[in-house]
Amino acid sequence: MTSLSVHTSAAGKALILGEYAVLYGHPALVLALERQIHCRIQPHDDAGFRLLATPLLQQAQGFEFDDDGSFVWRDPGNQLRLPFIEPLFNMLEGWPEILSGLCASNNSGIVISFDSSEFFHHNGNKLGLGSSAALTVALFKAWYELRYPHSKLDTDQWLNNLVNMHRNLQAGQGSGADIAASLYGGLLSYCITANGKQGIRAAAQAQQWPVELEVIWIWLGKSSSTRHMIEDIELFRRTQPHAHRQHIEQLAAISRAGIDAVQQGSGNDLQQALAAYGEAMQNFGLAAEADIYTEDHRRLAAMAKASGIVFKPSGAGGGDIALAAATDTMALVDFARQCRAAGYELLA
Repeated sequence: MTSLSVHTSAAGKALILGEYAVLYGHPALVLALERQIHCRIQPHDDAGFRLLATPLLQQAQGFEFDDDGSFVWRDPGNQLRLPFIEPLFNMLEGWPEILSGLCASNNSGIVISFDSSEFFHHNGNKLGLGSSAALTVALFKAWYELRYPHSKLDTDQWLNNLVNMHRNLQAGQGSGADIAASLYGGLLSYCITANGKQGIRAAAQAQQWPVELEVIWIWLGKSSSTRHMIEDIELFRRTQPHAHRQHIEQLAAISRAGIDAVQQGSGNDLQQALAAYGEAMQNFGLAAEADIYTEDHRRLAAMAKASGIVFKPSGAGGGDIALAAATDTMALVDFARQCRAAGYELLA
C-alpha cells in the first residue's frame, strides 16, 4: 500500500445537443468543461477516517465502516446533508481495506477531501454542471488508483459500470452523459441503449469542435431541478404519447444533424443545428407544459437573434446555464457585453 497522497479530478459537463432525446436512445453531443471537482486522500494527524466536502461541509467529519464494510457517518446528520456520499462509497468495494492499509503505511489517520467549489455560484447555488457525476468519477479514479496501483485505467471498460452506478444513485434516472464527460473529457458524441437487468449500455466517441465556431456559457442566475423537469416530460409521454414521440424524433433528427456537422468540421452547419434545437426545445416545453424555456431564456434568445448569433439552453432548461455560439467573433463579444449589462454572468 502506498504512503503517497492521491489527487484526482473530474470535469463538469455541458450538453451541446441532445437534451431529452438522449434519454430515449438518440445521440447527444456533450462537452467537458474546464471546471473540476478535486478529490484528495491524504494522511491526517487525527486517528481514524475523516471526510471534508467543500463548500458543503465546513469541517472534516468522521466516518467508519461497520462489520459488513459499509460506510457509516459518526454523526448521522451528515447523511441528510450529504445523502450521496454513503451509497457512493458502498458501491465501490474494498474501501475498509484500502483506507486501513493507508493508515498502517503512514502511521496516521486518513482524510478524504472533495472540493466542488467550481460547481457552485458564489451565492451558493449549483451551476448545473453535473456535480454528482463529477464527484462519482473523481472518487472512482481515486479508488481505482489505490485498488489497482499498477494498472492503467481503461475508460471504455468502466464507462457502463459508472453510468449504471450513477443511475442507481439517482433512482434510475439520467442518461449518463455527464458521467461520460467527466470520465473522458473533451467533446463527445454519446448515446445509450437498454441492457435488460443490467440497466443501460452507453457508448461515447471523441469528437473535434469546429474551429470557426466559438461558444460562450451564460449563467441564468438560478438553479433548476433536472429530476422535476424529467418528471414533467414523463407525464407528457404517458398522457400524450404520439405528440411526445413526434417532439423527441424532431429533437433527435436535429441532434444527429449537428453531430454530422461536427464530424465534417462545419461550424456553420453546427450553428444552424444549435439554433434549430433551441427552438425545438422551446416548442417541446410548451407542448409538455414544462418550464424548459423560461423568461430569461426568451429574453436572451431575443438578444441573440438581434445580434445575429444562436442561443439555446444547455441541459434540461428551467435555469442553470445556456450557450451562445457564432462564427462571427465580434458579434459574440458584443452579445457577451449585452449579457453582462443585462445582469447575466458568463462562466469562464
